[in-house]
Amino acid sequence: MKHVLVIRFSAMGDVILASQISSFVVDSHEDIHLYVVTKTPFQALFQDHERITLLDIDLKGQHKGIWGLRKWVSHIQQTYQIDLIIDLHHVLRSQIISFFFGLKGIPSYRLFKDRKGRKRLTRKKDKQLLPLTSITKEMASVWERAGIKVPLQAIPQDTSLVRKGFIGIAPTASTPTKTYPLEKMKEVVRLLRSHRLQIVLFGGGKQDQAWAKELMIDDGVQSTIEGYSLQEQKNIMRGMELLLSMDSSNMHLARSLGVPVLSIWGATHPSSGYGPYDQEDEDMIVAIPPSELLCRPCSIFGKKACYRDRMYCLEDIEPKVIVKKVIDQIQ
Repeated sequence: MKHVLVIRFSAMGDVILASQISSFVVDSHEDIHLYVVTKTPFQALFQDHERITLLDIDLKGQHKGIWGLRKWVSHIQQTYQIDLIIDLHHVLRSQIISFFFGLKGIPSYRLFKDRKGRKRLTRKKDKQLLPLTSITKEMASVWERAGIKVPLQAIPQDTSLVRKGFIGIAPTASTPTKTYPLEKMKEVVRLLRSHRLQIVLFGGGKQDQAWAKELMIDDGVQSTIEGYSLQEQKNIMRGMELLLSMDSSNMHLARSLGVPVLSIWGATHPSSGYGPYDQEDEDMIVAIPPSELLCRPCSIFGKKACYRDRMYCLEDIEPKVIVKKVIDQIQ
């Protein structure tokens, strides 16, 4: 049995993709046991499997800083037999962990971040709109460099769970430059309700909670944003005919469950490698093409503030365009 430590602390969307890869690994290699270290709230994203062990780490407390990480590594070395490190985050903390394991002769392999390609895609002038390798494939390549092949597979939706006429909406994203305006989203909800569709809202942050109160215009709009665990949200999401989402973690969560996703894109772009897994149908994307709006994409993760007078990339998407795409997909 080969014992592999997998590192991916955050963000939620990337952890979801790392969890997909982990499932593919254990399902296709009976001689591998995974020890996954991630933030505690994200542990529910990983498959409940006898060969996946979830490890706790306190990055803000006892394991903070170099010597805190050294303490954590020492504990893991004394408790488990780790043969290999797969670093799917490639940040300073994960590099320090890999370094301390390396002192004991344990090899590590880390994620490649195509920073030059990202810069070419998002710079203001002379953009090169060449698609970057999907982050899922990049994660799989880390394993393959370690000599472990990962068969990427389609994830089918369990159609027996699907509730006809129910769609999900994840109305926000981590940044304003990836979030469709609230007033326009309210119009989307109103138009969808005019088609007698039942709507379930998904999310988890304070902004999601505030927006849910605005979007719950009648009894046909329900919310899982408050009072539901991540596992409970996943179980409910499985029953949706479709999820309408921003470029957000909920987009990746839905695809990990096989749920079709209609995604709205503003400052970011699917060509960055962060498009929905195993779904390349352009009819499932809502965005103003870069040929019509030369400033986009301006960011990979949406963390840069818009440098124009307003958010043309999101504000100029009409609600009726989104609603038509939803109806076309579920009829």
